[in-house]
Amino acid sequence: MRLVNREFERKISCLAFKSVVVPFKPKIYETAGRQMSAKAMGKLKEPIGDGYNARENHVQDGMRVFEQWGPEIKRFALTFEVAEENLTKLKPKRRFEVTESFWGSYRWPHKYYNRFEQAAKLEQKADETSAMITAFSKLTGIREFGLSILSGLGWLSGKDMSDRARLFRKKPTVFGPLHALPDRELRENIQKWEATTRMETAASKRIQNKAARSFFHATKEFSPGENLPRLTFKNIFSENVPIFPPLMFDNENLEAKDLSRTDVVREDEAVITILGAHPTSFEPSVVIPHFLSPEQEDWLMEMEWAQEAFLSSWCIALLDNPSVFHSLRTFNVANISSKHLLSLQRDDIWGALPSLQTLTVLVSPDWRRVSKDNQGNVFTEEIRPSSAQTVFWNFLSALFRGSKNGQIKSLTIGYVDGGEHATGMYARNQNILPAPIDHYPFLTPSNTPQETLRLPSVEEIVLVNCWLTPATLRNFFSTGNAPNLKRATFNSVSLTANTSAKSLHNDDNDEYLLPSTNPSLKWLTTNPLAGSWPDIINTITPGSTIADARYVHGLLSSPPSPPLASHKNLASVHFNSCGYVRLTNLKEFDQSSLPELPLGPPQCLKRRWTELQKGMLDGKEDRLLGTVVPCMRDEEEGALQGVWGFEFGWQGEWEGRGWECREDGQPEGGSGRFNGSVKRNKDLRRGLD
Repeated sequence: MRLVNREFERKISCLAFKSVVVPFKPKIYETAGRQMSAKAMGKLKEPIGDGYNARENHVQDGMRVFEQWGPEIKRFALTFEVAEENLTKLKPKRRFEVTESFWGSYRWPHKYYNRFEQAAKLEQKADETSAMITAFSKLTGIREFGLSILSGLGWLSGKDMSDRARLFRKKPTVFGPLHALPDRELRENIQKWEATTRMETAASKRIQNKAARSFFHATKEFSPGENLPRLTFKNIFSENVPIFPPLMFDNENLEAKDLSRTDVVREDEAVITILGAHPTSFEPSVVIPHFLSPEQEDWLMEMEWAQEAFLSSWCIALLDNPSVFHSLRTFNVANISSKHLLSLQRDDIWGALPSLQTLTVLVSPDWRRVSKDNQGNVFTEEIRPSSAQTVFWNFLSALFRGSKNGQIKSLTIGYVDGGEHATGMYARNQNILPAPIDHYPFLTPSNTPQETLRLPSVEEIVLVNCWLTPATLRNFFSTGNAPNLKRATFNSVSLTANTSAKSLHNDDNDEYLLPSTNPSLKWLTTNPLAGSWPDIINTITPGSTIADARYVHGLLSSPPSPPLASHKNLASVHFNSCGYVRLTNLKEFDQSSLPELPLGPPQCLKRRWTELQKGMLDGKEDRLLGTVVPCMRDEEEGALQGVWGFEFGWQGEWEGRGWECREDGQPEGGSGRFNGSVKRNKDLRRGLD
């Protein structure tokens, strides 16, 4: 109705265009008959690709969107993302051109570097700084600004993704989750998945009911002579085995196939078939992360040029519109490659946002760099992804060191790749980076961070998808680096081991403790392990403590003394899917106090795991990459539940989706992860579950 009725258009446009996310494309803000800028025209002296008329004027009317609806836009974001799917659709480049001579034709390298047409168009459009300045000047009603720029130099999944995950892969969002109806592509994918798996699901039910077998039943076992648990996959035979969707990889049900196998897969017998040999309707990826083709390397380099030009114009457009961004209160950097974070480390940018109060920065760590030598050859080399943490820390340190940035009240920082919500056997629960609130050039034996980030104005902080040492977390709350902090939220945050993990004995009322043989009640009789979650929470809590719970249960004869406040202004701490992490590549770091990791994927996925191994990115040389420990000691679970009423497992948007981890050879999602809150003056939870 809005398109055919002026009254509808006038009254609805303000709602329809309230929140706008615009992908950066060659026709983003062109108007009919408008000429290119002199800077962009200057680059057209060189041919940019086969069959592309660079001086052609594209008659578009993209600027009309900004001119007509710009004042109605309250939330606006630009995205420039190099998706992995782009690398699968590249056409081979012509490395030579045919030259005619009197004695015949011959091939000769191009006089100029031969560009991809789409990449050249994007770079030309990014160079039109005046157009971006004009577009931004129309956003007079903006209150929230967003940016998402991914270089494609981060983690690549390649074929390490199930058919279901590939079909339903979600694009990253800028302004939170979308609540729109499924689009046409998603509806088609749902139909394709249902049609493909209908017979496989029925077959799986018949096979599993007949064999009563489950490959993904994870049971908790304990190391001989120690109280260290480990989740181990067991092939159980029971009539109560749950039926999950089939494990479809390259249009093949691996679970059903494995039921007919009795041999054990050995690595030296596995055949590396990275590109696959089976026809499939799911269009498997042809990207081999460890071995990119020359065209893929060229594409990444050319997109890096375009993104650098884009960020240059973006910064100038921001600075040249002070009246537009003067009242901006929220800036959301939803995704940014660690390489591009340096482009935002400028005092003039943040000085142009004097009213900024809420800042979100989520970083995608780079796994490689791309460059070109003097002979014009493009090549990539792998780098340590943890170097992104140093870049991130330097960015935040410079940001809050400036006197003009003391108005930021809410800060959300973290990473978008790796962790428990990543997809793939080589990504799920892995590749977790340290939080950027401390500088870790390396971990010292004393487990002491080198330098702590100062956040003088921050009242609320949210950490996302990262790990911390116990010393870092304790120091963050006990020191004066964030004196005004009132609320802290940990989303998918993990603790490392403590190098001196011995039981604490600092309670003056130990003589009132009674023995207990139940591991889940051990917290009543024994103080928590130093550096464990119960120990840390008991230290930083603004509410009840373990001593309070013991007094309520009659184990102490007198009320405990009020604990010294670790942070005078702290009112609440919230935990969403938190647990432990192991630094598997840091051999000199004592992690004997942590539970053990699972012993590899289940039997039906071992062959695929071996086949993919040589083609995946390898982080074994990066000592700061963490791996989720999917279990917890019984006494720690008992303390978290009994004292603070925490719950275990995924909750919120991930509730009921723990089975998705089985496709990546992991235990059920949320295993060993807890959720809950501790608040000031919160009534102590009475009784035990």
